[in-house]
Amino acid sequence: MRFDSLLSASLLALAAAAPALAAPVNPTSYDMHNGDGQASGGSYNYWDKNYSGIGSTTTDNALLSGGLGDLTDGVTTNQNWFSVENSAGTGPYVGWYSQVTPTVAITFNFGGPVNIDTIRIHADDSAGAGGVSLPSRVDFTWAGGSAGAVVVDPSAGSEPSWLDFAGLGITGASSVTVTLGYGNAWIFVDEVEFIGAPIPEPSTYALMALGLAGLGAVARRRRNT
Repeated sequence: MRFDSLLSASLLALAAAAPALAAPVNPTSYDMHNGDGQASGGSYNYWDKNYSGIGSTTTDNALLSGGLGDLTDGVTTNQNWFSVENSAGTGPYVGWYSQVTPTVAITFNFGGPVNIDTIRIHADDSAGAGGVSLPSRVDFTWAGGSAGAVVVDPSAGSEPSWLDFAGLGITGASSVTVTLGYGNAWIFVDEVEFIGAPIPEPSTYALMALGLAGLGAVARRRRNT
């Protein structure tokens, strides 16, 4: 193979050795206090009505454990709480009232060690209507680590928003606790997503090895000329 052709092939192999796209990491359950509602002064009931685990899904602030529900069902809305919630508590959001549930802490369990790069939270922000705003801050804790950030409204408007927290570097964690700080009287969330760190596929390693071997051959040829 000609010198310039070998160099081009080696560089192409390295360029093609891109990491695979990060994959979702799905919780096996989450534990938290149920949302609040009319018994707490709300217009409707903001329960996790479809929660599959233990606990009363029709009682404000009841402890829920061992199941999955609205926060992991893959359903989000682009509408504010007052357009989609109801007295039956079957709306998409889970809503917590600061005077009843002063600490919103949700522990997500994964059934074994996982690596997580990014956590995404979909929350309502009705510009203060009914006392609902985005969380003021989000903190993450897991065995051996913690991280947190002040929330900045990504849309600077009143529509629901995805809050993305990337580069968390969570490794070997079997559970992660997400703690939401109140930015107003109520917090409304309808989905939490976990995304793992990108991992190269086996073919990627092969391409990298091929590219590096080619560059090594190029270097040897240069020394011998």
